[in-house]
Amino acid sequence: MNIGDGWRIHSIPDYHLIGRQYIYGWGWLIYPAIVLLIASVIALMRHAGDVAVWGVYMGFAMIGLGLFLNSSSERKAMALVQAKCLDVEQRYIRSHSEHPSPPWKVRALVEYTFEGTTYQSTPMRYGYTSWSREEQANAFAAQLKQAESLKLYVDRKRPHRTIFYNVRR
Repeated sequence: MNIGDGWRIHSIPDYHLIGRQYIYGWGWLIYPAIVLLIASVIALMRHAGDVAVWGVYMGFAMIGLGLFLNSSSERKAMALVQAKCLDVEQRYIRSHSEHPSPPWKVRALVEYTFEGTTYQSTPMRYGYTSWSREEQANAFAAQLKQAESLKLYVDRKRPHRTIFYNVRR
């Protein structure tokens, strides 16, 4: 748990402490896309013309494709397990950054067995899901509380790192 974050349920694991995220499958496509984008912007500043404009378009397209393929490949690299929800907490957290996220957060503490060991985790990247409206957050929290079991993706290398199988928006 980050000191002062105010959650009753502690985040497991604390993603701010575990270092960089992994790149899965075709996610590496992001790196040459960034190089292409930078080179194209430099070429545009030197008035290189249409080729540079197309380079910018291709750079953005490759970044988008790389992000999509990375998230798809990430789930394929993870194991699918059955879990039990132990506790659920909802919070309204207003973001003050340039890129605000939806304000309604739902954190769940789940328990599951992976390769013979029982773990507890708070699924998703920061240990919660984000929702635009309170009704959506309430519905998801109720779904978690009522489910006898739920599906989770578990990272094979770091079993505390989990993602919900299906988050209905």
